[in-house]
Amino acid sequence: MAALFGGTAHATLVFNDGAVNTLDFNAGMDVIVRNSPSGDPTTLLVVDGAKTGASGDMGVRGASILVMPGGEISDGFDTYGTSMVTINDGLLRNLQAHGSSTASMNGGFLSGNLLALDNAMVSLNGGSVDNLLTEGANSRAVWRGGEVRLFVRSIVDGEITIIGDDFAVDGSFVPFGPIAATEGTLSGALANGSQISQAFTRFFPNEPDTIGQIILVEVPEPASVTILSVGAVAMWRWRSGRRRA
Repeated sequence: MAALFGGTAHATLVFNDGAVNTLDFNAGMDVIVRNSPSGDPTTLLVVDGAKTGASGDMGVRGASILVMPGGEISDGFDTYGTSMVTINDGLLRNLQAHGSSTASMNGGFLSGNLLALDNAMVSLNGGSVDNLLTEGANSRAVWRGGEVRLFVRSIVDGEITIIGDDFAVDGSFVPFGPIAATEGTLSGALANGSQISQAFTRFFPNEPDTIGQIILVEVPEPASVTILSVGAVAMWRWRSGRRRA
């Protein structure tokens, strides 16, 4: 169930009923997903046929959830608190994760930035983005698959982990671990097997003290993947328990 709020600039469609909702039509306005008044997380599914407005005031807040198997988010949107966003398909722009929120992109097309700020974490597992960015001392990004069309950048102590094999910087082999170079072209194979030749920077040219980290990690062996999967399930259950507490 959604509530409609009007203003002098634009209208906003707010989902805050603590239930699972589906957006499958052209809303023509901004969309906000947030907890119910009693604190229960709200879930919104954005599916084929959905389209939001283009003013840029789109967000997921609190501990609420957005899952996007299709549709179009016409402008950028932001995540806050401990909210979670999963993009499986569709079109969107400029996803910025704030607070301790998480955002995962498994498919679809993002025009603009997939950006982690504050204590947030983003992961690129599939699909296509212009830029993969981190900015902030505890901001994290993981790149396992998918395409970055322009560049990867980590600044202000942010951290980007790239999982794959056979990495080289500007044609020279580099070991697993942090990349020493502050800029260059990274080549190799991602965890999903796709080949990359990717421009990267770890600083702003006019702000040399804003260096972040880009860390290369080897693809885990199958037994390790099983252990990691079990750990991920345990973490999800722990996090879910914290929300209910």
